Amino acid sequence: MEEDLAATRKRWKIAFLHRGPYGSSRHGGDAKVRQDLEPIFARHKVDLVFSGHDHVYERTVPIRGVTYVVSGGGGRRLYRAGKSKQTAFSKSAHHAVVVCIDGGHLLLEAVEAGGTVIDRLDLYQPYAR
Repeated sequence: MEEDLAATRKRWKIAFLHRGPYGSSRHGGDAKVRQDLEPIFARHKVDLVFSGHDHVYERTVPIRGVTYVVSGGGGRRLYRAGKSKQTAFSKSAHHAVVVCIDGGHLLLEAVEAGGTVIDRLDLYQPYAR
């Protein structure tokens, strides 16, 4: 992963994990994942890190320049949403996360099963790295 992140010149860097480094619901963030991977994500300027494991939706504020999203509301029994000092938004809801990229603009929307947008994030990256 470190070699891939170092080698890419893509404008957007997005990683996917099962257990995330941050979260405030039932399982919470995984300290080992945070210890091992957060420095790599920050060093290589990863924009977004998606994880599941907790059956909720949660998005952090940027942490060392990286936004972490827990998207675990795909259909199983939901957990109670938590909140921590890193939480920008959280909700216990069945949902999907839609990401649209148009050059230097990335739009993330968390959408409940009925179609209601519960969270939105706009990121801008004017130049490829």
